[in-house]
Amino acid sequence: MTALAGNGATLPEILACGNSKREEGAVVNSPQACLVAGRKDIGAEVASSTATTEKLFVFLLFFFSGASGLIYQVAWVRMFTHIFGSTTIAVSTVLAAFMAGLALGSYVFGVVADRYKRQSLLFYGILEGAIGAYAFALPHLLSSVESLHVAIYRNYEPGSWLFILIRFVICLVILLLPTTMMGATLPLLAKFLVRQFKTVGRGLGILYATNTAGAVIGCYLAGFHLIASLGVTRTMHVAVLVNLVIMGAACLAHFLYVRVANEDTMGGEAAPVAERPLENYDSGKSRIIVFCFALAGFASLCYEVLWTRALVFFMGFSTYAFSAMLTTFLLGLALGSFLFSRIADKSNDRYFLFFKIEAVIGLWGILSIPLFTWAFYKLQERWEYYVNIDLSWEYTFHYKFLKAFLVMILPTTLMGAAFPVVCRIFTSDLKKLGRDVAAVYSANTVGAIVGSAAAGLVIIPLLGTQKGIVLIGAVNILIAMVALFMSTIPARRKALALAATGGAAAIVLIFSSRDVVLRAPWEQWESLLFYEEDSMALVKVFRTEDGRTVLSIDGDTLAGTGEIMQTNQKMLAHLPMLLHDDPRTVLIVGFGAGGTSYSMSLYQPDRIDCVEFVPSVLKAAPFFDEVNHGVLSSPIYNVTLDDGRTFLLTSEDTYDVLSVDTIDPKHYGSSNLYSRDFYELCRQRLNPDGIMVQWLPFSWLTCRELSAVFASFASVFEYPTLWFNRHFTYFLMVGSNHELEIDYQRLSERMSDAQIADDLRVIHLTDPAQFLYCFAADTDAFRQLASEAPKLNTYDMPVLEFFKYNAGETVRCQPLIERKGMPKLTNLGKTPEEEALVRKKIEDHLNIANYIILTLHCDEAKEAVQRWRYNQAALKLNPSDVVARWLLPYSEVLLRKQQERIVASIREKPSPDRFSLLADFYYQLGEFAPAIAVMEEGLQSFPDSSEMRLQLADYYETIGNSKAASLHRKAALTN
Repeated sequence: MTALAGNGATLPEILACGNSKREEGAVVNSPQACLVAGRKDIGAEVASSTATTEKLFVFLLFFFSGASGLIYQVAWVRMFTHIFGSTTIAVSTVLAAFMAGLALGSYVFGVVADRYKRQSLLFYGILEGAIGAYAFALPHLLSSVESLHVAIYRNYEPGSWLFILIRFVICLVILLLPTTMMGATLPLLAKFLVRQFKTVGRGLGILYATNTAGAVIGCYLAGFHLIASLGVTRTMHVAVLVNLVIMGAACLAHFLYVRVANEDTMGGEAAPVAERPLENYDSGKSRIIVFCFALAGFASLCYEVLWTRALVFFMGFSTYAFSAMLTTFLLGLALGSFLFSRIADKSNDRYFLFFKIEAVIGLWGILSIPLFTWAFYKLQERWEYYVNIDLSWEYTFHYKFLKAFLVMILPTTLMGAAFPVVCRIFTSDLKKLGRDVAAVYSANTVGAIVGSAAAGLVIIPLLGTQKGIVLIGAVNILIAMVALFMSTIPARRKALALAATGGAAAIVLIFSSRDVVLRAPWEQWESLLFYEEDSMALVKVFRTEDGRTVLSIDGDTLAGTGEIMQTNQKMLAHLPMLLHDDPRTVLIVGFGAGGTSYSMSLYQPDRIDCVEFVPSVLKAAPFFDEVNHGVLSSPIYNVTLDDGRTFLLTSEDTYDVLSVDTIDPKHYGSSNLYSRDFYELCRQRLNPDGIMVQWLPFSWLTCRELSAVFASFASVFEYPTLWFNRHFTYFLMVGSNHELEIDYQRLSERMSDAQIADDLRVIHLTDPAQFLYCFAADTDAFRQLASEAPKLNTYDMPVLEFFKYNAGETVRCQPLIERKGMPKLTNLGKTPEEEALVRKKIEDHLNIANYIILTLHCDEAKEAVQRWRYNQAALKLNPSDVVARWLLPYSEVLLRKQQERIVASIREKPSPDRFSLLADFYYQLGEFAPAIAVMEEGLQSFPDSSEMRLQLADYYETIGNSKAASLHRKAALTN
C-alpha cells in the first residue's frame, strides 16, 4: 500500500472512509473529503501527544513555582518580623499584605488570561522572572523600610489602629508587586491548560495540587535544611534562581508552542457549546458557593493558627514543630485537590459533594483537640508500655510528627478537595475560565486573610483555643448546610443528611464539651490558679505539690517562687547592679514573675523600664507578690507591652543597666534574642559605662551552639565575661565596652545594705566571696571559647533555632563549662595581712565552686562515683555550702542506681569484667573491704582470670597486705 505523501493515510482507508464515514450526522462521500478528515484525525493525534507533553512540562514548572513561592513566604515573614517585631499583630499584618497581593493578582489577571490565551505561557514566564528579580532586590528595599518604621513608631501610638493601618500599608506597598505577580500565575496557567469544559475540575484540581505539592517541598526544604545551612538571604537566592530557570523554560516553551500552533490548533481552542454537558447553570447559586468558599478560606486559616497554638503543648517549641505542622497542612491541600480533581467532573450534584466535604471538615475540626490529646497522651502511654527503648531526638520528633499528621491529614485533605469542586460549580464557560478561577481563588484568599488575623487577635483572646476550634467547626457545618439546601437531591435525602449531620455534631460536641486544659507533659500541679490565653501566648499559674507557685508560658515554666527560679531572677538583677558603679536607669526585657524588677528596685535607681511580650503575664503578677512585692505599682517602674527587639530598635532612651530575661534559645523565634543583631541593638541603648546581662541556659545546647552565642556576644561587646547563677545551672553573660574592675570593699558595703542583704540571703549570697564564686570566665577566656564557633548566630543565619537536642552533648561541653580566669579585683584590704585573708577566702570559695561544677557536669549514668566524690570534696571544704548540700541526695541516688545496674548485670550473666567493674565501684568510694570481697567472689567463678588477680593484688597492696598481694600476682603469672 502506498501512502499519500504528507498525510499518512493509505488509499484503501480513504476509499473505505468515502463509503461509510459519517461525522456529526454528515455523510463523507468522497475521497477528497475523507482525506481532509484523515488529516484532521492524524493532526488531532499528534496534537494530543504534543499537548500531553506540554501539560506535563507546565505542571513541572508550576510545581517549582510553588516551591519557590513558599520559600519566599517563609523568608519574607522572617525579614519583615525582623523589622516590625514578632507580635501577633505584626505577623498578621505581614501575612495579610502577602495574601492580599495574591488575591489581587489572581483577580486582575483572570481577565488578562481570558483575553490573551495564546500568550498566557509567555506572560507566566515573564512574571516568574520578575518575581525573582524583585525578590533579589527586596533586602535592599527593607533597609530603608526599617528607618521609616522607626520614625512612625516614635510619632504614633504603637498598637493604635492608625499605627496598624500605616504598618499594613508599608507592608502592602513593599509586597504588593511580587505577590500580585504570584497570584496571577494560577489563572494564566489555568486558561492555558484547561481546554475542555468536561475536564475543568480535573485540570484545575491537578494544577492546584501540583503547585501546592511544590509548596510542600519548599516548606520542608526551607524549614528543615536550607535556612539552617544557607541562612535566610541565600535561601531566598535559591528561590530566585528557581524563578529565573522557570522564566527561561516557560518563554522557550511559549515560542515552541506558537510555532506548532501555527501549523495545527493542537486542540487548544475552547470547546464549542454543543460539546458541553447539559447543565442547569445557576449564577445566583454559584455566587453563594463562592461566598461560602471565602468562609471556608477563613476557617482554614483559623484552623492553622489554632492548631499551631495547640501543638506547642504536644510537639514542643522548636522551629521543626512549626515547619512540620505547615508541611502537613500543605500536603493535605495538595492531596485533596489531586484526589478530587476527577470526582469534581464526574459528580452529578457538586453542591451535595461540597456539603459532604465541609461537614466532615467541621465535625473532625471540633473533635481535633480531643484527638490530639488522645494521640499524644493516651497513645503515648500505650506506646511506652510496649516499647521500652531509649529514643533519639530525631526518632521522638518524627513520632510526634506522625501523630499530628494522622490527626490533621483528613481535614486538610478535604480543604484541598473543595477547590476543584467549587471551581467546577462556578465555571460556566471556558471563554471566561480565567476570570472564574480568579474569582474563586481570590474569594478564598480574602477569607484566609481575615481568618489569619481573627484567630490570633479575636478568637483566641475571647474564646481560647479549644472553644475557638469548636466555633470554626460550626462555621464549616454552616457552610455545609447552605450547600445542602442548594443541592438537587430529593427532599427526603436532604432531611436524612441534615439529621445525620446534626446527630454527628451532637456526638462530637459531647466528646469536645469537656474543657481541655492545654498542658505540657512536664507541667504537673496540685492546683491551677490562673489560666488565660491572649493573642501572644497561653499563660498559666499553678501550685505544685511541694508548695511552689510557678508561671508557665505556652507550657514552658519560666519563673516562680522556688529557690532555683528565684535565684535566676535575682541574679539577673544583683549581678549587673553590683558590678555597675552607680546605676540610675535600668531596662528589663521580660517581666516573668517580677523578681528581677523588685530586686533592681532595691538599688533605688531613678527609673526602671520593662518591656513584656505577653499581656497576660502582667495579669498573673499578683500571684507572685512574695517575689515581686507589688513592683508594678512603684512610681519609678514603667511597663511597655511590645516585642523586646522592637522596643530597643525604636526607643531613644539609653540605660546604665540592661537585663535580658528571655526564654530558651531552642524555642521558635527566641534564638533572635541571642543573635549578633540583637546584641548590637542592646549596645546602642547602653550608656558609655553601661552593662548588659543575659540569661543563657546550657543544658540543651551543644558545644557548637554555645560557642556561637559566645562569639555573637563577643563580636559586639569589647569586654564580655561569663558568670554562673547561684546553683550553677545556667550562665549569665555580662557585656560592656569598658573593663570591669570590682572594688571588693565597695562591693562589701553595697551587699551590706539591709534591704539588699535580705534579698541576697534568699539565694544564699551573704558576702562578696560567695558572690565572686559565681564567676566563670574572664574576657580572654570568653573570647577563647567564642573562637571555637563555626558561625555567628544572626537573624540571617539562625544557628540556634535549628538545634537537635542531645543530652550527652552537655557532657562533651565540659571545656566550655569549667571556670576560666578571674575578675579584676581591687581594694581587697587595707593591709597586706587583710588582703591575704581575703584572697584565701576567695580561693576557698572558688575551689568549692569548682567541685560543684564538676559534680553537676559528670555523666549521670557512667560517672556516678566520680560525681559523688566531687560532691564530697565540696562539702569537705564547706559542710554548710547550700548548693553542695542540695546536690548530695541526688548524687547518692545516682550512686545507688549505678551499683544496682552492675549487680543486676552480674546476676544476669557473670563475667570477669563485670566483677571487676563492681569491685572498682567500691574501691573508688574508698570501701576497700567490699571491693576485695567482690573480687574474691568473682575468682571463685573465674579462677583463671589473670586480670582479676592483678586487680585484687592492687587492692591488697592498698590496705597494706603485701603477702596476699604477692600471692595473687604469682597466681596471675602462673595463669
